[in-house]
Amino acid sequence: SRILTTRCLAAMSTTTSNPSSPIVELRQYQLHPAATATYTKNTIQSSDLRKTLPLAFFGFPETGSFALNTAVHLYHYPQGTRQRKDERAA
Repeated sequence: SRILTTRCLAAMSTTTSNPSSPIVELRQYQLHPAATATYTKNTIQSSDLRKTLPLAFFGFPETGSFALNTAVHLYHYPQGTRQRKDERAA
């Protein structure tokens, strides 16, 4: 299997330490330039799976603070860390 990403960065945000408070998770996947088309194709093929996730945004921003060839996923978990753990375990 070919490795498509060169790096994955994850960050989360919440306004409280309460485990049921909403959180937002931002994931950035820096892609090897030659693998961007393959990544996009694989993402389209797995789109039904993504419908079960709280994916609020998926895209390739090419301006601002993101490097080129960076896929960005933004997840929103209204029920907080408990919901995130449950959905990641499924």
